[in-house]
Amino acid sequence: MNTGIKPIKKIAGEVLIYLYDRQRKEAFALSYDAMLRFESVNSQVVLHGAGKFEKVLLHAANSQASDAYNALDYLQGYSFIEFIASHASGGSVTMHNFHVLQPGIDIIEGIEQDDESRHSFNVTFNFKLADNINIEALIKNEVESLIKASIM
Repeated sequence: MNTGIKPIKKIAGEVLIYLYDRQRKEAFALSYDAMLRFESVNSQVVLHGAGKFEKVLLHAANSQASDAYNALDYLQGYSFIEFIASHASGGSVTMHNFHVLQPGIDIIEGIEQDDESRHSFNVTFNFKLADNINIEALIKNEVESLIKASIM
């Protein structure tokens, strides 16, 4: 069944892979250059931010800020990532200091371990990974396409 709506679990998986890659390359980059503000404007969720992370997140979410917010909430709910969230009286939420946690690292790096770990990743994020996939190929496939598409 293809409704044309990208599942939040899929968006969350793409975002986690991106964050994992960024954290591996620049351990503190997500602490200082990724600040997002979500707000409700005329019953629509709007995302304000600066930098590559905002663009990648919106691209992963097919420009749907509410799906981007829900994907981050999903990742935090499973303790795959953490971030600081500040809620303003007007209903906006600011998020910053993103960090991939041990469960997030485990689920990504587990794709190389065994069929059960790969299956867990597939179910958690609505992916269909090849049996012989490795972390490098996963990052190349997902992150590079997100970055390229987000700058177009």
